[in-house]
Amino acid sequence: MQVAVRSGGELVLSAAVGVADVGTGAPLTAEHLFHVASHSKTFTATAVLQLVEAGRMRLDDPIGSHVPELEAAGSPIARATVRELLGHQSGVTRDGAHADFWQLETSFPGRERLIAEAGNGVVHGRNEHFKYSNVGYGLIGLAIEAVTGEPFAEHVQHAVLGPLGLTRTGADHDPARSDEYAAGHTALLLGEQTRRVLGHDGTAPTRRPPGSGRPPRSSASSPRPHSSSATTGSSPTTPSGSCSGSSRW
Repeated sequence: MQVAVRSGGELVLSAAVGVADVGTGAPLTAEHLFHVASHSKTFTATAVLQLVEAGRMRLDDPIGSHVPELEAAGSPIARATVRELLGHQSGVTRDGAHADFWQLETSFPGRERLIAEAGNGVVHGRNEHFKYSNVGYGLIGLAIEAVTGEPFAEHVQHAVLGPLGLTRTGADHDPARSDEYAAGHTALLLGEQTRRVLGHDGTAPTRRPPGSGRPPRSSASSPRPHSSSATTGSSPTTPSGSCSGSSRW
């Protein structure tokens, strides 16, 4: 665990407790980076609202206008609006029929597989029920890429993270920073005495859909941000923030 306490603009406590990797016993420090997971959806939504404010996107745009493969396939999700996807009101599946990527058993879906899961994964009618969806935020990440002509991670970096001064927050795994990441671990299941290390550095699948969750990593000294789901964590000693989306963060 990392913890920081600020009083006004003053940092009065910054501490780290435990180990960064039970396999090696490396102690956790305030500089280690963590996944921020679905907190990163706030970065995705912020990027969308910036584009709306600039007149480059409308909240009531059907997602099919930005992701034409959905329209071409005749998927009902093509008519869902950006607004509905942002509010988990589109009725699209949470993670798709094959969500083994969360257990790191398969790679996170790229564009083609994400669109296939979305197109075949409508579980409710639009605005019938609240239905949390990482796939939905992944589609929003693709819409951001379509509107801006930039990869999701790059756009969020200069449009959201840079202006906030989140210099150590970013989307997905960066091999160049592998020694900065804290590892994930299993819980102690019934009858087990040891924890397994999960998704540490290069062992984690790399590509996540832009905008959804599993977004950026951040450290206690500074944070970082996809898309629909992104890989850093929010930093205790810096302004709170994380990345998300249905992409890889």
